[in-house]
Amino acid sequence: MDGVTPFSQFGFGVRFGAAGAASGSFNCLMAGSSAFPGFEPLMKVSGSVTGGSVDVAAGTASFTGSGTLNLGPSGRMDALFLVSVREGGPGVGKLHLTVLAPLF
Repeated sequence: MDGVTPFSQFGFGVRFGAAGAASGSFNCLMAGSSAFPGFEPLMKVSGSVTGGSVDVAAGTASFTGSGTLNLGPSGRMDALFLVSVREGGPGVGKLHLTVLAPLF
């Protein structure tokens, strides 16, 4: 971290069950290179996984959860999130995080 280059670090442990059942935890820390009103260049989303599905053949999974959105000095708030992942190494693997609530 150099305070200039944007980055993201994440970790998750999810257990998928039948019929959309899933449990586990998710954590994502994002640092940007610019700030704008109401958003500092640091954001964290963390919480418990409440549902999801996995497609082993496609190497993809998605899961939903609830937890906390932390905007650093701007405060913390309850959050709902959706995460989609695709397996693979650099340039191939993907993680897409959508904060469903609160709405901005």
